Amino acid sequence: MKIKVYTKYDVYGMTEVELPEGKTVDDIKDIWLKSCEGSIEFTDGTIEEGYFEDNQEENGEWFKRPVELSFEELGGNFNYVISNGRWNRNGEMK
Repeated sequence: MKIKVYTKYDVYGMTEVELPEGKTVDDIKDIWLKSCEGSIEFTDGTIEEGYFEDNQEENGEWFKRPVELSFEELGGNFNYVISNGRWNRNGEMK
């Protein structure tokens, strides 16, 4: 028998970034992350691709225990949810 297991984590991070000389927070038009690599677009049209790294190595602790875990039987009708150490079946708390 196979089951699907779904996990949910709440993970928060903070990275200090030195803006290019002459730039301030007011100059930021957009900022984004992809695969822990951060890029910044400024209001003057310049884009700093891969400008910073969101290093989350020290956040391994957050992945030790999910805030929610659910699983279901493949092809079955049962859905179990485990939240804060308690589980329910088909959405009903035990």
